[in-house]
Amino acid sequence: MLATFAVFTLILARIAPISAERTPREVPWSDKTYGPDGPWRAIHAKIGEHKQDVDLFPGSDWETWLIEEAYCEKRTCSASRAGTYDTSAATTGGIQWKAALENYMRGVNLQGEGGTAYQDDIELDGVTVKNASLAVLGTSTPQKIKYPGGMTAGFTAGCLSLGGRRETNQSFFVGDNVPTINASLPSGWLWDNGYTESYSFGMHIGSAQPATRVPGSL
Repeated sequence: MLATFAVFTLILARIAPISAERTPREVPWSDKTYGPDGPWRAIHAKIGEHKQDVDLFPGSDWETWLIEEAYCEKRTCSASRAGTYDTSAATTGGIQWKAALENYMRGVNLQGEGGTAYQDDIELDGVTVKNASLAVLGTSTPQKIKYPGGMTAGFTAGCLSLGGRRETNQSFFVGDNVPTINASLPSGWLWDNGYTESYSFGMHIGSAQPATRVPGSL
């Protein structure tokens, strides 16, 4: 009986550390707000080996959108408040592809080129998603948002991917006899690597109005 109990206890002891990893993960929110039509709340993440701090709107699918340092042309702009991305420390991983600009935000008129594909790590509250799929904005003609009244505005922050059709990766074909390149999607990577119980998320955007100041939740 004691031997059986000891074996049972040992099994539980081995299971416990593994099971403890699978738990809902909370993404930290920034204390800043963004957007000419906002204020809108954003989450906080760290990008790449050098852990570049960026604030991102949560809600895109497939690739995560970032804004390159060149977008601000070395001058202060709204995007620099949220944190821009240094592509000199990044890699395309061999991907030669432009993400359609409409994938960044739907329902408004966006002007300019699509995002250049990159791969890099995304750290969310201490957990690092490896080789995440990125689309980076920043060209000789910066992308703009055009509103129905005719006003245009620059982009103010990137956008965090929350998945894509239950796929764990975004796959890119680069040529015959060349292996397909897989770039991770954060929700899928967390689930596939045992950090969450399911490929799913829940979000409450919160309120940035001073009178209520309801925090966001993701």
